[in-house]
Amino acid sequence: MLLEGEYSIGDIAYSVGYKHQQHFTAAFKPKYSYLPSSVNQAAKSNLSFNE
Repeated sequence: MLLEGEYSIGDIAYSVGYKHQQHFTAAFKPKYSYLPSSVNQAAKSNLSFNE
């Protein structure tokens, strides 16, 4: 969903079970070394993003 760039971070967080976007971001960054907003913005800009 992040790589599609079509959904907000809040919508994605909620869809995977988080009630708060901040908790999703706190779990995402240590695992992937990027903020979810960086991945989402790269997708919206049609930039290549290495996972």
